[in-house]
Amino acid sequence: MTLKPVVIAFVLFFILSLSSCVPAAKQAPFKLPPDLPTPTYQFSFEPEAQENPIEATIALISPQYGTTLDCAAPSENFSAVVEDYSRSLERDFEATLIAKGYTLTGPFASTEDMTFGEKERAMLALQPIVNIAVSCDDAQGRVYSSEKNRDTGRTVSTPGQGRGERFLIQDRTVIEVPGQMIVKSDLSLEMTEPLSQEKVWQKAVPVEDQQAAYDYYAIREVDKYLDTQGRSLTTTLIAGAQYQELETRTNALPNADKRPGALAAVLEQMYQAQLSQFSAFFDPREIEIIVSDAERARERF
Repeated sequence: MTLKPVVIAFVLFFILSLSSCVPAAKQAPFKLPPDLPTPTYQFSFEPEAQENPIEATIALISPQYGTTLDCAAPSENFSAVVEDYSRSLERDFEATLIAKGYTLTGPFASTEDMTFGEKERAMLALQPIVNIAVSCDDAQGRVYSSEKNRDTGRTVSTPGQGRGERFLIQDRTVIEVPGQMIVKSDLSLEMTEPLSQEKVWQKAVPVEDQQAAYDYYAIREVDKYLDTQGRSLTTTLIAGAQYQELETRTNALPNADKRPGALAAVLEQMYQAQLSQFSAFFDPREIEIIVSDAERARERF
């Protein structure tokens, strides 16, 4: 009977000894997502050639562009798509007007950059205005891979404390984020008589807002440091010091971001609709009326 507590204690000690020998679960290796292929897209419009019974010289003023981008951690690839779209619009504005039989001068940065002779030769000055608004609605992301306490081998000094602080580790997490994109592209056209700069015509080119699904990968990096306060690292750790968070950064991984490709696909559709309507507005019968209005504005000048 007196041996029973001893036996129980021995069994408990044996079980605890075995459990202490079980290795801790290994952290899955950190990995980045595979690179995506470069998105392919083309902003182009083929205007139909048309005989024009009127003679009208139009000075093209370079389009004014405004861009609003409301997306988390946007990469530079967004800007590349919007810039390509903008350059293509200006090119195809010119091509469309020429195909419809109008004489074209420019493009000019503004009417102020036109000489008096250029203003005199052009009865109309056309100014396109383009505003693009892109908003992204991210859904709940999921962890793709993560890594804790990565040794960076770097140091940093915290201002104002007068002592060095060893910047030791970093936590990294790659997150896959799905979402929905809404794209608005508003195009308006204004024509003035160049000498008087009196506005004689204005049109809006309506295009329905478009949506597109996307997903992208972002990396969140948390930099942490350990204040040794002049002690050795070993002594500091034994003393139970805690790592202090220094900085957190979240950035999209450009080579694993499908949002620029989704934006390009949407703008391709809008591009065709905008240029088709742009072409329809330059019916010679309407332009003839506008030229008459411009002539009267010039007489008043």
